[in-house]
Amino acid sequence: PRCIECWFKVNRLPRREACVFSVARDESRVLLRPDGRVELRLKKPHGIPDPKRTSEAALALIEAKKAEIVSPEPIRPSEWVHVAIYNKPHPTPGGGEPWDARLKVNGTDVAFYLSERFNHYHHFMGRRETEIVLANAKAGDAPFAGVIDEFRVSSKHRGHYERPPLP
Repeated sequence: PRCIECWFKVNRLPRREACVFSVARDESRVLLRPDGRVELRLKKPHGIPDPKRTSEAALALIEAKKAEIVSPEPIRPSEWVHVAIYNKPHPTPGGGEPWDARLKVNGTDVAFYLSERFNHYHHFMGRRETEIVLANAKAGDAPFAGVIDEFRVSSKHRGHYERPPLP
């Protein structure tokens, strides 16, 4: 998949992290945090750097780099929120293009992590057939108490659209 998105709504913020959806056996999870911010959490937040093309010093710098992908603003309970995750391509001459994990909330890119070149973690979005879990993590340790609607998995990047009012 290239883009995974949905609308969700909660009546109140969770007491602990709640997983809106999980992709590829928790390789990536969209979490609603108790402070109301949305997070795209990757199982391998710094990816898988190629040890043949990355020195030990560079690996240490990569591991020290902040890898949080979290919205700066909290959502408001009782309002519909559109969330999308995607891998923004960065074609690179000579190969080794980096991956760019993006979190979009209500049509705006709010957070991202851009890897270094020659990083082999392009499958955080899953592969052709991938397992997706709604309203919890694959591990079953982050239940989501809210409503999820219009969940979509696309092979292309999708734009934000206004949610029509419900009767």
